[in-house]
Amino acid sequence: MRRIPNLPGLSPDLLTPVANPSRLPGWLPRGRTLLFPCARQGLYHGWKALGLPKGAPVLIPSFVCTTVSQPLLKAGAKLLFFNVHRDLAIDRDHVSALLRRHPQTKALVWYHYLGLPVAMNAALDLCSEHGLYFIEDCAHALFSIYRGRPAGAWGDVAVFSIRKTLPVLNAGALVINNPRLLPPRPPAFREPTPAYARILHAKEILLHRLQAEALRTGRGLARAGLLRHLRLIKKMNSPVKSVREHTRKHLYDSDRLHQQMERPFRLDEASLLVMHNCAPEEIRRARRRNYRTYLRNLRDIALFRSLPHGAAPLGFPVQVDARDVLRLRLARQGIESATHWPDWLLPPGVARKFPEAARLANTLLTLPCHHGLTPAEIRCICTAVRRAL
Repeated sequence: MRRIPNLPGLSPDLLTPVANPSRLPGWLPRGRTLLFPCARQGLYHGWKALGLPKGAPVLIPSFVCTTVSQPLLKAGAKLLFFNVHRDLAIDRDHVSALLRRHPQTKALVWYHYLGLPVAMNAALDLCSEHGLYFIEDCAHALFSIYRGRPAGAWGDVAVFSIRKTLPVLNAGALVINNPRLLPPRPPAFREPTPAYARILHAKEILLHRLQAEALRTGRGLARAGLLRHLRLIKKMNSPVKSVREHTRKHLYDSDRLHQQMERPFRLDEASLLVMHNCAPEEIRRARRRNYRTYLRNLRDIALFRSLPHGAAPLGFPVQVDARDVLRLRLARQGIESATHWPDWLLPPGVARKFPEAARLANTLLTLPCHHGLTPAEIRCICTAVRRAL
């Protein structure tokens, strides 16, 4: 059975040596970018760069992952969650009400959901009207373009989760666009510990395996990978919820968070090489091609039924009531998928207070759309989805 993974594999050409790999790749702006192992650390230091007092309120969408809310809380922000509609449009009436109750609010967080500029106009207008700092979350939007400018060029600060798009071991970035906040102050980076080095090594093996699985000689690896994915999905859906509890404990471990945020690990050289050797335009073109293939076959269940100009989609989101059943059925056919985000990854209390966010959390499934897939594989996924529904 062929396995269709949710991430691209690590090919040898991406590890081609380059001169001075520690320098920034050309697609990140020099003089205002800091590299981190993950976007969470970028959010933490991005908030610190704004220079706001401890407890300053920030507007943040209700449909959001705790990997966004927790770093801001740890940095000293007070979170004001606002409602989003089922199409991820901003509930501007609710935002206005929050601003009336909290006139000291100075910032707003908004993101390019799955690489698409959902409600970006509304977010920019709100920041302009109310004098708010704009924290642009581009975790899903590496290489996306919005209104002729790269994603990440619009916020006072912007963050990227590079590992969600490229087969790096661990990498994120903070970009500071507001000249009043420059130059960015780098944190005191730590050298990798043996435990962290083992994590990176395991990740590199996985990424090489994903690349091998695409070849005929990698079919045995694909079978093993499929079985691991099936076990994970079953655990996620089981009453014990061991994976869920482990993840939440990791996200809310205060001491671990403090150390990771204040003194992150230095970026590994393999990730830097991948960033230098990747081809952004080819990646964007392939992802757009795959997304359009999905639209021709699954438009009726798509969350977004068009592809904005310039967007480099992270995945293809579909909305179905029996989401977890569909995910398991696809996994049994070798097709990996993801949930962005399940209700157990929403910030505490949000699902109870915001029913539309809860519905999104329980019905959305992200199908693989990455640049390592071909149109034939996307059509195969579409056929499997139709049969599984």
